[in-house]
Amino acid sequence: MHYIIIFKKNQYFYYIIWNLISNRVIIILEERKKEDDYMRFVFNAGHG
Repeated sequence: MHYIIIFKKNQYFYYIIWNLISNRVIIILEERKKEDDYMRFVFNAGHG
């Protein structure tokens, strides 16, 4: 999911910054998902 925001000045610069920010957010969300899956696995193993 990519948003393209048009700026009158420094359009390319802002596009790069936005991509860096959005990619970082996606990475954080993916890490959180892995942690949640792991905790669920540990919980299920402990209470199986």
